Amino acid sequence: MNTLLFSFMVIVAAPPVAWLDLSPEDPAWVDQDRTAREEFEKQLRLATAGGLLDSRQAGDYFREAPPPGVDSLLTSAREDLQRGREFQEQLKPDRAIQHLQAALKTLRGMGAALSDLTLLEEAHFLLGTTYQSLGKNASADEQYRMVLLLRPDRVLDEAEVNPLVVERFELVRQNLSAALPGSISVISQPPSGRVTLDGRPVGRTPLTLSGVLPGEHYLSLELDGYRSWFGLVQVASGGLEKKEIYPEEGARIERVRLRNRLRDAGAINAPLADAQALCQGLGVDWLVLTRLTRREGQTYIEAGIYSRTQEEVGRLGPYPATRKALSEATQNIAAWMRGERPQQIVIKPPELPLDRPPPVPPPSPPAGTPWYRTWWFWTAVGGVALSAAAVTTGLLLSRDQGVRVEVLR
Repeated sequence: MNTLLFSFMVIVAAPPVAWLDLSPEDPAWVDQDRTAREEFEKQLRLATAGGLLDSRQAGDYFREAPPPGVDSLLTSAREDLQRGREFQEQLKPDRAIQHLQAALKTLRGMGAALSDLTLLEEAHFLLGTTYQSLGKNASADEQYRMVLLLRPDRVLDEAEVNPLVVERFELVRQNLSAALPGSISVISQPPSGRVTLDGRPVGRTPLTLSGVLPGEHYLSLELDGYRSWFGLVQVASGGLEKKEIYPEEGARIERVRLRNRLRDAGAINAPLADAQALCQGLGVDWLVLTRLTRREGQTYIEAGIYSRTQEEVGRLGPYPATRKALSEATQNIAAWMRGERPQQIVIKPPELPLDRPPPVPPPSPPAGTPWYRTWWFWTAVGGVALSAAAVTTGLLLSRDQGVRVEVLR
């Protein structure tokens, strides 16, 4: 929410460089990893004297593009909302409901391309007040419930809203809070899809959400290289709603597959052809790949520097994720791109984990050594002698002091 950080860098008086972090997301290390990435980004910007482009624009290279015509659909929905509001003020509820339902249908049809659900919330609220004016309280309650699911902290002002509406709205809130919550289980194929519930991010698939208020909810799933999924899920009071989502491949799936190959290979061992293909796709001359590792409560970072045209690869790290070490790492990256190759910056990462040394097996006896001179024979003899001494001591204590000793085998 796995999560990949992608950032473009614009270099002043130097070739442009892109940075891609290949680290899988570990829930236990979220805070430390975020701090390490932010500090690395800050130091890399200083070292290369460049400006960082908007991270969302950079991420769009892998994300599936929104469907065509989104802007025109949004404009149409806004117009229907405005007409519905006007007809409501003119005491023409039937015309108001017609336009408000049209706006709601358009907004739902936009799906995950609708980045903000505020318009949906407003359509539900206006529909609720219109139904209430017609005495259709059950229909009004459904719309007010949707408003509260989208924004639980919404409070109506009696100076701006009819007091009868405020009263009914608060009654719906009370009934909703007294209801027994349910749960939603969401899985997707492939996994690691970003899930939002009623416009709020809730995690990555597979996941199970508990404490979900009963009623209809807006659920969406986004996964790089796949078409976004958007729909309504009905959660019963005290029930479990299971949702299996299989998003369709999009136009940018090959970009994601390229990124996955780089991730599987690692930051310093990525295939040169793949790294250069990504450089070409992004229109940059340099690509910095990083990967975070976690050992003994500390985050470390290693980096690979790949050129669009050169075959020589810079492999740096691992560096502890401290300000001083990351500053040194980014200075070395900048030096590498300037053509400098100081020997001390090319550090081979340790092949063994830092948290424990490898087990050292006992030495084998020289060939031809008699069995009675081997280490294992005398170790066994010593073990038997110690066991006998312990049993003898126990029997003596048992006889003299009334202590019962049992030897369990």
